Amino acid sequence: MNNHDLKEELISLLEREVGFTGKFILMKQCQHLDIDPDDISPEDLAPLSNQIHWAIRSFTGDKKADEIKKGIMQYKGALDTAAGDEMGDDGDPVGSIKAQLTIGEAKMAMGKHEESDIAFRKAVEIYTSSGLDDASLWAKIMRKLAQLISTNKDGREEAKELYRGIIAQGMDDDNQTYDVALAWNGLASLFWREGEHKESLKHYMEALGIIKVMPTVSKNERRKKKRAMATIHLGLGNTHLDLLNMEDSIEHNKKAIAMFTELEDFSGVGLIYNNLARVYEEMERFAEAIDGYKRGIRYLKDGGSLRMEGWTMTNLASALIEIKKPKEALPHLEKASKILSNFSDPIAHSKLHCMYGKYYSAVMDFKESENHFNKSISYIADENSPDYLAIAQEEMGKMYFSMGRMEKAEELLKAAMDWYIIKEEKARMKNIKAMLDEM
Repeated sequence: MNNHDLKEELISLLEREVGFTGKFILMKQCQHLDIDPDDISPEDLAPLSNQIHWAIRSFTGDKKADEIKKGIMQYKGALDTAAGDEMGDDGDPVGSIKAQLTIGEAKMAMGKHEESDIAFRKAVEIYTSSGLDDASLWAKIMRKLAQLISTNKDGREEAKELYRGIIAQGMDDDNQTYDVALAWNGLASLFWREGEHKESLKHYMEALGIIKVMPTVSKNERRKKKRAMATIHLGLGNTHLDLLNMEDSIEHNKKAIAMFTELEDFSGVGLIYNNLARVYEEMERFAEAIDGYKRGIRYLKDGGSLRMEGWTMTNLASALIEIKKPKEALPHLEKASKILSNFSDPIAHSKLHCMYGKYYSAVMDFKESENHFNKSISYIADENSPDYLAIAQEEMGKMYFSMGRMEKAEELLKAAMDWYIIKEEKARMKNIKAMLDEM
């Protein structure tokens, strides 16, 4: 029955949460339970989930460990249902569809997009062949499929059409308010990723307007509505930042923080504090930025979000360097380096080395600074992340400028400027132009 590499999948799950240590945690728990790690079966997942829960608590905290255990058991239930379907069991189609969605979501989180696509399209097949008439379930299937295919640049237009289909189907149905709002949110997120920030803003506002009037009766419905609203406010905060609408970005980030706090989602709260602090840093309100980053780190630690904790420490170091406190920044860079060394995240490593370059430039160790900037750019070279590449080019250009190496400085600053012009980042454009004029 086991067509799933459960060893690889469990390692992938654990490494997302605790880094490369996750592999050794799994191996140790398999050894403890006398399970062959190369032949883990769905039946092994129940005892393994208990052992893993116990083993990772010191890394993630109890709440995150509980969530991971629950996720493993939900995945086991989905695999059991799918196996029964393959053997011809007469299960209910709704249960079978939900099982395929759970499998597809797990595969997507692991980066196994082909296997995720198979599961989501199997859900489509079960729905259409069973004659179901459940608009919300159909919308959920389409949303998950759109989310998957949008991970590939070539699939984004198809994803947009799927989202638009959900919106067209549900606009006149009060029972589909939630589905329509999330479809608008999905569209907005896609346009934001493509740098179409004005279009993104329009769609986020559509999503927010619809979710606000969503009727709720049960506690679960109220939580779903609040989480959706918090997610939309998060997106609006990022979009307004890119549009340089700083006060609007602050307002939406604060609303998201309040909602995630009510939901007791500490990882979400920590993430938004990081986003809010980025706004303050861009506005050169460094005291508020530093306070936001520190708050974010505390919440991320409580939420067991190690990778994001490392990201936020990197950002905190950046703000400290900006206010001429590089010695205070260095311990945060060292902590971030220790955390992020456990994760395969090229963009995070690029940003970390960029901030190390910025630190060494501030203390006039230009050889070490140049070394870290080169590492930063090498990490990002094969990634489609022009924002982070431009930041590395800008900071490296500033270093060469302070060294008096004007030709190298001009080359890098102009490369960064090209992207800032596209994004209309006026403050960064103004700073670079001043340096170029001085040259």
